[in-house]
Amino acid sequence: METKRKGLTILTRLQVIKRDKCTCQVCGKRGIFFYRYGKPAVGFTDGSYPFHQGEGYNGPGIEVFEFHHVKPIFLGGYNELDNIQLTCRKCNRGMGYLTEEYTEIQQLKKELAGES
Repeated sequence: METKRKGLTILTRLQVIKRDKCTCQVCGKRGIFFYRYGKPAVGFTDGSYPFHQGEGYNGPGIEVFEFHHVKPIFLGGYNELDNIQLTCRKCNRGMGYLTEEYTEIQQLKKELAGES
């Protein structure tokens, strides 16, 4: 029997956004905090619509950042802070399915940089 995947709680979303400082953890692109469909989000504007921190805009010209599971749910990952990072859409969609080896490499890099 297939179980429905649980979404991230609002608290988890806010904790990830705060920890990652509204920044893509892959390429370093900075976004701004806003509400999208009533949920906390981070986005980047191409300039066609100047939105401001905390504003609830969902229209064109906004690239919404995504919450990336370091270890995918289908490989036994979970919705906890140590398995989620903020990424821009381009980076998240470009990563696809990552191997556990890549995940281990990323974790070791963080530990060596003192970010563990």
